[in-house]
Amino acid sequence: MKSNGYSLTRQTFDWNRSFTEWKNKGDKFILHIGVTSADKFVVADENGISLDTVYAGQLGRGSWQHDSLIANTNTYGFSVANPYDNTEEQLYEVGKILTGESRRGAAWLDNERVFWCHTDGIYITNVVTKKTQSIRETCNALCYQEPTYSPALDKVILIKQQRVMFPKKLRFLTLVMMNPDGSGEEDLEIVY
Repeated sequence: MKSNGYSLTRQTFDWNRSFTEWKNKGDKFILHIGVTSADKFVVADENGISLDTVYAGQLGRGSWQHDSLIANTNTYGFSVANPYDNTEEQLYEVGKILTGESRRGAAWLDNERVFWCHTDGIYITNVVTKKTQSIRETCNALCYQEPTYSPALDKVILIKQQRVMFPKKLRFLTLVMMNPDGSGEEDLEIVY
């Protein structure tokens, strides 16, 4: 839809087409399709007209806030993919957590650093030096997912997922905001 709320257009009728994100220049967006490896993105213009289908990477919920790379989390950790030549490089590997629950999302902080989440932690990886810094350790009972970064505020918004097994299995999702270094976490209450 346009910024004034007009021209709302339905882009998909399929349950497994999700995770839209604008390209860093804001002239195109990607729409993740598929739930099996290797995943694809549809590239569309601001009017929702499909322009191309490109490689998203292994099981990724990629972040396209870069000129030429898509950052992905996958079962094994973090990788970057070039959507135009179908190449992907695994830059950091965590323990082998063989569950779809381990893919938690990524957000570019700038042209070199990516803030990303996995079941076992929150990390920042520099794609140029290929060095990864652990920001916070997490686990299946308490983890974060789907980060998005605001350069203007220098803040990350994430979904915090907590699992409680007693007296019955429950899952709580909270929207939180924090600094990119993992400090200053605060719950966000959305008022309608």
